[in-house]
Amino acid sequence: MKRILKASQIAICGATLLAASTTLAGNLKFMSGSAGGSWFPMAGAIQAAIEKQNSDIKIQVLPGNSVQNVMGVAKGKAQMGLANSVTTVDALNGKGSFKKAETGLCHVANLYPNYLQIITTQTDASNFGDLKGTSIATLKAGSTSRTVLDTMMDLYGMRAKDFKKISTGSGSDNVSLVKDGHVQSSLLVTAAPSGLVTEMATSRDIKLFDIDDATYGKIQEFNSGYGRMIIPADTYPGVKEEVKTIGFMMHLIARCDVPEDEIYRITKAVVENAKDLGAVNGFLLRTTPKIMGAPVNGVQTHPGAEKYYKEIGAF
Repeated sequence: MKRILKASQIAICGATLLAASTTLAGNLKFMSGSAGGSWFPMAGAIQAAIEKQNSDIKIQVLPGNSVQNVMGVAKGKAQMGLANSVTTVDALNGKGSFKKAETGLCHVANLYPNYLQIITTQTDASNFGDLKGTSIATLKAGSTSRTVLDTMMDLYGMRAKDFKKISTGSGSDNVSLVKDGHVQSSLLVTAAPSGLVTEMATSRDIKLFDIDDATYGKIQEFNSGYGRMIIPADTYPGVKEEVKTIGFMMHLIARCDVPEDEIYRITKAVVENAKDLGAVNGFLLRTTPKIMGAPVNGVQTHPGAEKYYKEIGAF
């Protein structure tokens, strides 16, 4: 479902974004991830694929994270970015990490799904609320995982003080904290299977929480970008049953004012080189044009991307 803008919003977007679109001249800034993370090399591979097929388009890859990238694209500091779809939806609605609704954000391509994975060594616990009084780890402020932790606390009527401690750091930091017993749980929003979760499961007995239908419904009311996702049984050592969780797509976004022809050609290059991009991120080996072209609920698809997907029957 596409996000429908009011006439007043369209007028504002047109007036404020027109100037930016006339200065692009094929030189685009592309916000990615931290130098040590998985998004940065993936952005480099996307850059190479686009420039290989389009000699007149030059891309500069910049570091960032999901929240920074969405804000950077919305504010015109970059024309493209990698983001989690729920973060983009939050920005358009002024929720989560965004104090006011942003405009000018368009969906270009889905890359791979991310799953909410709440991992705990408290194997007798049945849901997130049972973690009250324990220590939990997640990723740093500005990450989608940290935002989702806040959302889960709100849904369960909890606050930071209800935990003995909330530790934040890198994915490897989370693994170390769980392995060493310094925290009893970790909340990560990442691909599945995740090497981080596998490492936790090989050193500790763990379980992953299901997200029940009532909680899922409340989360969807808060952010329509979430969808139902299943982690199959035996994905991780010792986790013998499927995990009924939620998740969203990691996607490529662009300013809506980037010329249609440029985004058409960018989309074409990304889709046609998806398998090559899989050499950098193996989850892209599983994608298809239809997955990449599927609309994101609550986010407008860029007209250039929509044109390409319609041409190949993937929209």
